[in-house]
Amino acid sequence: MASFYSPCGIGVDGSGNLYVADLSQTIRKVTPGGLVSTLAGAPWLTGHVDGQGGQARFWFPNGLAVDAAGSIWVAEQTNSDIRKISPEGLVSTLAGSAWQIGSTDGQGSLATFEFPYGVAVARNGDVYTADTGNQIIRKVTPSGVATTVAGTAHEWGTDDGLGGAAKFSNPYGIAIDGSGNAYVADTSNNTIRKVTPNGLVSTLAGVAGQAGADDGPAGAAKFNTPYAIAVDGSGNLFVADTDNNAIRKITPEGLVSTLAGATGSGTPASFAGPSGVAVDGNGNVYVADTWDHLICKITPQGSIITLAGKMRERGSADGHGASASFNFPQGLAVDETGNVFVADTENHAIRKITPDGMVSTIAGVAGQGTFVPGTFPGHLVFPTGIALTPDGDLIVTCNNGIVQITAP
Repeated sequence: MASFYSPCGIGVDGSGNLYVADLSQTIRKVTPGGLVSTLAGAPWLTGHVDGQGGQARFWFPNGLAVDAAGSIWVAEQTNSDIRKISPEGLVSTLAGSAWQIGSTDGQGSLATFEFPYGVAVARNGDVYTADTGNQIIRKVTPSGVATTVAGTAHEWGTDDGLGGAAKFSNPYGIAIDGSGNAYVADTSNNTIRKVTPNGLVSTLAGVAGQAGADDGPAGAAKFNTPYAIAVDGSGNLFVADTDNNAIRKITPEGLVSTLAGATGSGTPASFAGPSGVAVDGNGNVYVADTWDHLICKITPQGSIITLAGKMRERGSADGHGASASFNFPQGLAVDETGNVFVADTENHAIRKITPDGMVSTIAGVAGQGTFVPGTFPGHLVFPTGIALTPDGDLIVTCNNGIVQITAP
């Protein structure tokens, strides 16, 4: 059987293939039938090498996303770059240069990043990343030109405004709506920020510097270390409000409510360190309830369902609903038919949950993820965010830039 080592980023293409950023320094592909292959990179060989398939080298790819054309985007945090993988498995660096940390805008390797984390792709193919170490929001065009959309490098703050007049404090999660607006989980400010395509930043929800769990009008609502963010086709935002152990919803009209979790009113379910959130085409919200070892589903009507797993029980059992068990699940993705794919992190496995709650292990062997040191010829370090372009390429953020991986 196939095995994984700390799978992190995860994404699904239109055909149901699952792509995994594995900390064995590889990008893996899992077919709907459970066949696992290494799309790019070589196990335990670290570096920063572009090329075809196994000739490419990564260093701790973390973030991953797949676009409509099947391209994979990878955020390499320590390498501080964004990589792209084509559908044919050709890896290229879209922007950034390995181990060159900075905030310089420019073409390709002339651009520099500092620990980029979240990554998302707009409909026109532009890639946006939360360049966390720099405290700025960056955009990379399909041709690899990186620009700073908002914020000023290494200037922390809460200011709204146009471009460099705005300030952030450890932005992490990022999502793009159909109009090209970016939504940012400004984690240390405890706010949700909106960035228009021309770089105008406003505080959409939350009170800067005030942690809390208050629902209500966006300007009065409070968050506590919001981390991940997702947007549905109607413009609703869903936030993994991590230190509140809750999932929050922000409507287009600016009303904040606690969709699920112990901190809000009228919500019987509770979470413990939710770290992943995704929305399907029907408006269902899926949550990786990491410390509870559960996968939960929240319906558009607000019903909260434990889709699979046992509360606070770690394990690796397959089966239906509560007969199954997980071990600190984190990343998750939902395909067009409602299957949920889970990066079951400490089981070193990829799990599949059908719409009726049947869990199976489609790749990996629980407990078999032994670290083996690699070489050090050049590096992609800590990739964290990933997104897909309309051409199917992947964009990845890492510590030294934005990396583009052509579609597999």
